Amino acid sequence: MDSKCVTVHYPDVERVEWLNKTVKQMWPYVCQFVEKLFRGTIEPAIKEANAHLSTFSFTKIDLGDKPLRINGVKVYSENVDKRQIIMDLQISYVGNTEIDVDVKSGFSDQMIQDIISTYMVLPNRITVPLIGEVELEQLRFPMPKGVLRIHFLEAQNLEVKDTYLGGLIKGKSDPYGMLLVSNQLFRSKTIKECLDPKWNEVYEVLRSIRTNENLSSALLVVYLDSASNLPSGKKVSIDPNPFVKLTVGQKMYTSKVRYKTSEPLWEEAFHFLINDPRSQELEIEVRDSKHKCSLGMVRVALGSLLKEADMTLNQQFPLQNSGPNSTLKLKMALRVLCLEKEVTSSQPSSVRVRHTSQNNACMSPQPQTSTSTSNSTVIQPSHNPSCTLAPDTPQGKRGSDGSPVRLAETRRSVSSLEISSSHKHQSHRDSTPSLASDISLPSATLELHQRLQQLQNGFGLSQYPLGEVQLTIRHSSQRNKLIVVVHACRNLIALSKDGSDPYIRLYLLPDKSRSGRRKTSTLKKTLNPIYDQSFEFSVSIVELHRRTLDVAVKNGGGLLSKHKVLLGKKDGADPFDLAEVLPELQRSQRQELWERQLKLLQHSLAAHPPERWITGAEEDAGDMEVEISEEQMQTMAVIEGVTIVSTVSVDILQENDTCTSLLECAQMLNCIESALPLSHTPLQQAIHWLFECWWRQDLKGKEELGWTAFLVCLENTVTLEKPVSELRRLCTLREVLLSVDFASERGQQVIDPLLQCFFRPSHIKQEEGKRFLAFLFSWNDNFIRMIHETIKNQLQFFPKALSVHVAEIYFRAWRKASGSFLEEIESTCIQDLMQHGLLLHRNSPVHGKVRQILTYFHKQKFREGVDEMLHRLYKPILWKALKATNAEVRANATLLFTEAFPIHDPSMSSEMVDQAVQKQLDLLFALLDDPQPLVRSSAVLGVCSVLARCWEVIPSTVITDLLEKLILQLANDTSSPDVRCSVFMCMSIILDNSLSHPLMEKLLPALKSSLHDSSEKVRVAFVGMLLKIKAVRAAKMLEDVLSVQDTTSMASLLEILVILWKSVQKSLVANQEAFKYTTSKFATVLPQYLKIFQEERCKAPLILLASLLPASSVPALRSKVMSHLRSLKAGTAVTAYSQSVECLCSWGQISHIVELMENWLVEAAPQGDEDTTGKVHFDGLEESKPDLGLDYLDYLLLHPKTRDCLFTLPLDQIRPLHKALNKWKSLLFSSLSGAEVNVAVIETALRAFIFHGRLSIHLQHKYPEEREFLKSLEHSVSWVEKRVLPFLASSSSEQQLSLSRKIVESCLTVSKNVLRVSVGDGDFRDHLLQHVAAVLQTEKGYLCIPHVLTLLTEVAQGCLSHTAEAQDDQTSLTIRILTNIFQKVVEIIAHRLRKDKEEGQELCFSSEEALYDFLLVTKFTTEMSEFITGVFSSLCAAVIIDISRTLQKISHVEEVLTPETANDLPPLSNTILKVTLKSPAVTRFFLSEMSSSIESEAIDSITQWAAVTHILTIIKQSDTFIMELKETALSVRRQIQNYYNITAENSDSIQRTVYESTVRMLNDILSPCQQPDS
Repeated sequence: MDSKCVTVHYPDVERVEWLNKTVKQMWPYVCQFVEKLFRGTIEPAIKEANAHLSTFSFTKIDLGDKPLRINGVKVYSENVDKRQIIMDLQISYVGNTEIDVDVKSGFSDQMIQDIISTYMVLPNRITVPLIGEVELEQLRFPMPKGVLRIHFLEAQNLEVKDTYLGGLIKGKSDPYGMLLVSNQLFRSKTIKECLDPKWNEVYEVLRSIRTNENLSSALLVVYLDSASNLPSGKKVSIDPNPFVKLTVGQKMYTSKVRYKTSEPLWEEAFHFLINDPRSQELEIEVRDSKHKCSLGMVRVALGSLLKEADMTLNQQFPLQNSGPNSTLKLKMALRVLCLEKEVTSSQPSSVRVRHTSQNNACMSPQPQTSTSTSNSTVIQPSHNPSCTLAPDTPQGKRGSDGSPVRLAETRRSVSSLEISSSHKHQSHRDSTPSLASDISLPSATLELHQRLQQLQNGFGLSQYPLGEVQLTIRHSSQRNKLIVVVHACRNLIALSKDGSDPYIRLYLLPDKSRSGRRKTSTLKKTLNPIYDQSFEFSVSIVELHRRTLDVAVKNGGGLLSKHKVLLGKKDGADPFDLAEVLPELQRSQRQELWERQLKLLQHSLAAHPPERWITGAEEDAGDMEVEISEEQMQTMAVIEGVTIVSTVSVDILQENDTCTSLLECAQMLNCIESALPLSHTPLQQAIHWLFECWWRQDLKGKEELGWTAFLVCLENTVTLEKPVSELRRLCTLREVLLSVDFASERGQQVIDPLLQCFFRPSHIKQEEGKRFLAFLFSWNDNFIRMIHETIKNQLQFFPKALSVHVAEIYFRAWRKASGSFLEEIESTCIQDLMQHGLLLHRNSPVHGKVRQILTYFHKQKFREGVDEMLHRLYKPILWKALKATNAEVRANATLLFTEAFPIHDPSMSSEMVDQAVQKQLDLLFALLDDPQPLVRSSAVLGVCSVLARCWEVIPSTVITDLLEKLILQLANDTSSPDVRCSVFMCMSIILDNSLSHPLMEKLLPALKSSLHDSSEKVRVAFVGMLLKIKAVRAAKMLEDVLSVQDTTSMASLLEILVILWKSVQKSLVANQEAFKYTTSKFATVLPQYLKIFQEERCKAPLILLASLLPASSVPALRSKVMSHLRSLKAGTAVTAYSQSVECLCSWGQISHIVELMENWLVEAAPQGDEDTTGKVHFDGLEESKPDLGLDYLDYLLLHPKTRDCLFTLPLDQIRPLHKALNKWKSLLFSSLSGAEVNVAVIETALRAFIFHGRLSIHLQHKYPEEREFLKSLEHSVSWVEKRVLPFLASSSSEQQLSLSRKIVESCLTVSKNVLRVSVGDGDFRDHLLQHVAAVLQTEKGYLCIPHVLTLLTEVAQGCLSHTAEAQDDQTSLTIRILTNIFQKVVEIIAHRLRKDKEEGQELCFSSEEALYDFLLVTKFTTEMSEFITGVFSSLCAAVIIDISRTLQKISHVEEVLTPETANDLPPLSNTILKVTLKSPAVTRFFLSEMSSSIESEAIDSITQWAAVTHILTIIKQSDTFIMELKETALSVRRQIQNYYNITAENSDSIQRTVYESTVRMLNDILSPCQQPDS
């Protein structure tokens, strides 16, 4: 075996951990960018979007510390254009983002409703066009169907609401009406003192209200699209903010405002109700909302629309009083209003004794009448019309015109019984008899033969071929009875030459018991019987809605009568059961039926073949209505009947039946089923069900029909969202697949759909899906390999819980396989998974899922053959992996080995099995001693699981040795806390076995010291073990482990308690009941704990635990925590007060800390004026603790949680603290002025000055709308300039100089932070540059140069972050000032080097890092801007002058040397070149500026040319910029040719030596760049 852990890469998908590491490192900067984007771009856009959002702001934007991950990248290389790169990124983001917004102005319900109503097109339709050719106005603003006209008439018997004399005298009421339609509320007039008011008002609903006197005659719809070339408002050269006013008569609408554009796009629709379109006009005015002026107007006479086509006008309208080319695009449509007339049918509805298909029954439902019972119970109508009396029945109640009277007209109660009615006006398709319907009746074959003959000859039957029945149905609510009166029947079927013997049977379903049956008397030899019999059913009005009346007309006769059959049936719930009909036919009759239906099907298909059918494409052809021919409708009816009869026939086939005709019908249906129109999908499904039934019955020709059904089911299971029913069918058809060769065309056709089944969790989880997927392993060896590769590719995308179901599929396939299939499954699938389980990295997304699959196999060891299979497959790979040099491979192998323990072949002898088990036990001990902690941790887990499972069979000595190894040795493994943690976590596994408790009681007390383990996770695991011991009632073994007096143990337990609380805090918040219970328990004991545990180590976790509780639950602790903060001394460690501060923050009591800090600072602050130069006394300094208060403030500002809590306080509570910090400036001035002040107090004052600046930055960031705190910072800068800078001079004492320097540097640092967080504006930046210039002009200002450079860096970054186009004149001026100041800095450094070399060198060293940061800012620009030219010209000049002066001071020729490194140069040149060479971009700018200096002839001496050559020599050592160096060196060599004659006059002069040295250096620079033959 390879010694290295082999990474298994699944095909096509590659992991990109390097990219995830890059994203993780970039994440903080991404968060900063997103925050700037939200505040700088998104927030202003939201504010401008709507006037109601003007106060919108983001109060918190935090993307959290969890970056997004890229789980994999897939690159497509096949079937891709060479000019394209197509990749799939699997991006996962599970973060802790927090974004809070605040809108200070509230929204009313009406406002929200208006917004929704204007955004949505009723009924709640939001349109998203997916292609560009769609007209948006048709989608977003469809033409209204009409105007709703509401007649608000009257009310009766209203309640009395007005009373007089305290209720003694009752008056009347003053009623008015309110109507709410959509978002419009209408109110009628008020009628005084009336209980039966009559309003007689009319309202028209379409965004307006009309009254009786002025009703509308037309509707005008205006679609406002856009405008173009609008002029600027009030002759100002900025774009206007246009909106449109549309007016017709007194009605006016206003569009939305479009900001800062002369080409606005509105896309809004408006509706006007018009009285007289011939005389009214539409007035449109475009206005500017910013300058309150008109931009143009249009008037359109509505009468002109009457002349347009379709009364619609769509064009660009030129604006009057506007620009020369200003236009407005409108679409207007006028629609004349007319009242809809009610369409009523005078045709009666009769109960039809005929079973129609469900589709036909639902084609044209009739209106239905419902009435109320006497006790005002409302009875809802059903989907079918009510029963009515037949026209010619004498018993029926009739109207004056002889027509039947509906039950509603007779004031009777009507139930919602499902009784279908026939219709007088039916389509040809409905009038065509349905073969399936007719032969479902158990009638005589004579009638069937006659009807088949009629169909073949082209003759139709009567409208009701089976006859009619007349009923009267009513319900008595007083008696709770349903009364059914059976009047008569007519036109029944004659079963003999003498007619029939009919009677009627009634059921009130679902009761079909004998006691629930009602039947009439039998009338002999008649086809038009008259009964006039009444029947009653006991049923309440409530239950009636759930009952169905079943009516059947049957033929009577003697016991042996062959005509005792069903004549007809009417049941709205249960259709005719063909399974009851066909078995009653004789075999010859069934045979003749099948032959005739075959002929009927052939005749129909020949008359109207599938090529002439209108398919789904024609049916869906746009808005055009495609009329389906009568022939096609009749053909579909025939196919439907044949399908139903064939399906039932298949189920009732008897042994002697010849089904040749039936098979030919099925084969014909198989040929045409794919050509059926989309509207007949149910018919297509019925045909597929026929094929499935054919396969189940194992009939002749089942292969072709079964294959069709199998394909359809397979496609449905892959495409449907809920394929449960289809999965069951597919599972029953799975044997069809075995009849198809894998290599055949059909086999290749289904490979992809079958593999897609393994993508669907619904298939993998369902029992039927598991059976089917496991069956697929028995189709073909090659297909097994394809299945396994598919599962491996998808495994990383499956949820972890799905892996167990995948394992079950593998196991089922293995159990049922045999022969070559079994070998393929074991070698290709199971052993391959074992290899992956050994070799995969643990951080692989599929490692845990592969382990789960193998674990499932390990748990099946009790099944026959599993032990032998595991032994055989693990043998060649597992034992080698346990000895591999790669620790991760050994760890993986350890887990698999211990899960499958013992691994043996049951066929071996008992002695050989014992020897094998003993070797494996010895291997367990060896794994526990492995040098790698990962392997030892895995071995601990494995050993514990082995002991828990096999305690009874492992020798006791081996058990004792293993436990002692774990408890006495590995629990104290000092080399790895993971090993120690694993011991305590895995002990609970052993404790689950009660047989281990006696031995564990003896060994566990040795773990007492582990409670004080240095590792937090070890302590938590130890407590988990204690809880497990308590749960199994074995705590007696730990009586001496824990004690209240053991402070160390108690502190450790309390710390662990806090950790555990935090781990379940989210769950507690989600479960309020558990949270309240836990909170009350801890709130009760916490005060007692604080009394008992007085040590600091115990107090800290207790306070932290208290911070996790609500403040209201621990009121006594709040004062204790504040007392603790007051009692601390200055200089206390952060750990002493951090928990208390966070505790008060979590309770919302931070105002107490702020008040405490303010009091301390005010009490200790100086009371004298800062102009006073006398001594300042601090009487209360000993009582107050300003340093401790500043420590608290530092902690609050430093941590995000406490900082956010601090700035949730109102500004009025923070402002006093801000002022208290500001007062300490006077003490600093007093000390500078010579007052005697304690050194510690001066340090406190300096800290207060710094914290004043920090707090000002945070407050300005919190409240950016005002410059209050920015002005405070400017005032501090001015104070430093006025009061402190004069002391930055040589004349000052050492103490004054040191203090003034600290103050100036602190001021510069605070100012830098202001710019860094983008709080300062342009005025503040310019103020700072003036301050910097003042600092540099002081005598000792050079001491602050490092801080000056950091400030200049922030200024430059702020200026250069804008593009060249976005830079205004003020920014350009700032850049020039910045360049001049930088030049001044370089000059000051050079001056200090000349004046005091040692001090200058120290200044160069301290400024090196700040100078490098400043030069890096140049990367913000890509061109030679004014800033870059100014900065690098100063640097070049400084270096050249510095080196040339050194060369001029040479007195001997021997001193002329060639520099090898930058350290050989003078200090200033050394510093500048070191900094420059750190960045290639900076170096390139430096070389570019040097080339410009050479070409400008600013260099005029040989020493300066030598200095340039020295610089080039140093840059050459970086092995970069070869071409730039060559060009510069050639320019230098051309220039120094002019100095050859000058230096040749005196060959011994130093200038000659410098010249020769320069030439040599140039040749060295050019030699690598030139060709060998040059």
